[in-house]
Amino acid sequence: MSPTSAPLFSTRITPPPVRAPLVARPRLLQRMNQGLQRRLTLVSAPAGYGKTTLLAEWAAGVPLPVAWLALDDGDNDPGRFTASLWASIQRVFNGPDWPALADLAELPPEAALQHMLLSLAQAGQPLALVWDDYHALRSPALHQAVAAFVDHLPAHLHLVIATRRDPPIPLARLRAQDELVEVRAEQLRFSPEESADFLERRMGLRLSPSDLETLTRRTEGWAAGLQLAALSLLEQPDPRPFIQSLSGSHRFILEYLIEEVLETQPPEIQTFLLRTSLLRRLNAALCDALLDDPHPPAAGTLVYLERANLFLTPLDPERQWFRYHHLFADLLRRRLKETAGPEEIATVTRAAALCKSDLVTSMVVEMTSLQGIMGEIYARLSGEPEAVAQAIREHYLPRYAGDANPQSLPGLALSLADKLDSLSGLFAVGAIPSGSADPFGLRRAALGLVNNLLTAEADFSIVAGLHAAGALQPVPVDSDANRETSAFIIRRLQGILLEAGFAHDVVEAVLMVRGDNPIAAYRACKALQALVEAPWWPSAFTAYARCARITRGLEERLLLQPEVYREPVEHELHHAYRAAAHKLEETDEPAPLLGEVLRELETPINAYFDKVLVNAEDPALRQARLALVQHIAALPNDIADLSRLQGF
Repeated sequence: MSPTSAPLFSTRITPPPVRAPLVARPRLLQRMNQGLQRRLTLVSAPAGYGKTTLLAEWAAGVPLPVAWLALDDGDNDPGRFTASLWASIQRVFNGPDWPALADLAELPPEAALQHMLLSLAQAGQPLALVWDDYHALRSPALHQAVAAFVDHLPAHLHLVIATRRDPPIPLARLRAQDELVEVRAEQLRFSPEESADFLERRMGLRLSPSDLETLTRRTEGWAAGLQLAALSLLEQPDPRPFIQSLSGSHRFILEYLIEEVLETQPPEIQTFLLRTSLLRRLNAALCDALLDDPHPPAAGTLVYLERANLFLTPLDPERQWFRYHHLFADLLRRRLKETAGPEEIATVTRAAALCKSDLVTSMVVEMTSLQGIMGEIYARLSGEPEAVAQAIREHYLPRYAGDANPQSLPGLALSLADKLDSLSGLFAVGAIPSGSADPFGLRRAALGLVNNLLTAEADFSIVAGLHAAGALQPVPVDSDANRETSAFIIRRLQGILLEAGFAHDVVEAVLMVRGDNPIAAYRACKALQALVEAPWWPSAFTAYARCARITRGLEERLLLQPEVYREPVEHELHHAYRAAAHKLEETDEPAPLLGEVLRELETPINAYFDKVLVNAEDPALRQARLALVQHIAALPNDIADLSRLQGF
């Protein structure tokens, strides 16, 4: 059976029907129309971003014939590809001197495409060629033929390619020649307004503005994510809890990402994705450090991931730093827990059993600076796995200021355990540094502990670590010893943050809340330092302080009682507070959003205090009003104690 006679072939060469009601996206249609003045329009984005929908809508309205071809795996056969392409063109119009399909099938792909191009050029009729699902093509010969085809396109012909990964054709040259228009995930993402339109008109869902904003942010405007979430929302009596807990582990999203994205990748790419999902931000150096044997090097893999549109978002113009889409990262971390744990646990367990063995060797007794180095050498000579040998060396790191930090997860885990063990046990027996006396190097151990966590960008509770270490000590470790050890470590963290250039009051405010988690403290300092330096900060902070000061003496956490309010400004502030609280709750790291929410609250807070007597004579009303401002005052509670800042 020839390709053109296959029962379902007509669906491959016919644009899919435009499904109503559509989300109005004039900005994208305008961008597609701009591409008509160039040789190539590339619509490149991950699965589920609405590429085919956009192309179908554009094809239905564009003022010239469209030859549509939906590619699939079978088109890697050159003869089938040639037949499919020629059939899509003949569906639109048939020239008097068209070459016979049988003649084209005998030619190599590049010659066949050039022959078609000659016929189309002679016909002189404007035509848009739309090739959907181009990522299905894997044949190098076909990619080479397509590159030559694009190079020789006459002015009245235009090619549109939709794909999940960038095609291996000379895109850089086309950009330089201004012959390329690109539509990528950044443009295809739904805005909150488009999300509302999609959910209401397509799915029959109407959400509150705060819930809608949360859902759009969690899905990052990913159309498939919105639709899959909406299917579950239809079954929810209250959408808010579901939206706030939405992650890549949700059943519908999990199944889609596994089937359409993860399992379509080669095993080595799946491994890279799983292992690097531990990083909030990633670059080539970090990925190489994280992987035991990065072959090929991470730089090349990151280039592949970006071209393959594997939910990787660049964070800087130089495209050196990246992050994964939040839902995709959730999926990867879940899969990592299921697949990668035993190997690393085995490495840590074995290295922990051997890591102090080199201390009894004459080489290390004579030269203590070789501890760890000799341990790594002995482990290799004894036939231990390379990962075990590496972890043995790394567990001593850093040995001095400016020294390297552990690069492997087993090495980091052992280093943390080693330092926590020393700190917990020695503080418990009173061997605490005083003045210049620090015979056991506990200051160095605490600094190393903090630096390792900051370098690895690893969230870690110092208190929990000390409790775990204390439970294994041969001497009793009471709560006072743990508090003293924790304070000792936090003082080292304080010094590091001050040396990093953060203001003293900013560091103090953050450590009051986040001192237990060094990397979380660093993130909060970075965000808060930027806020206090902003020109609008004094007025926004003054408004917030009005709420914090009036409720500072309250020991009881009051309940919100909006039904008791009497004035419109009370309801306005209540709604503003709810929106701010949801905005902070919806993200893994609220610190960068704190300034935004306080700035949005400034006007309603001031209007509230100007028109309302908070300490009203009516006890119920007074309590309701105090509860509202108390809740506002508590918004930064997971970030910093803002009462420690100058100007409070």
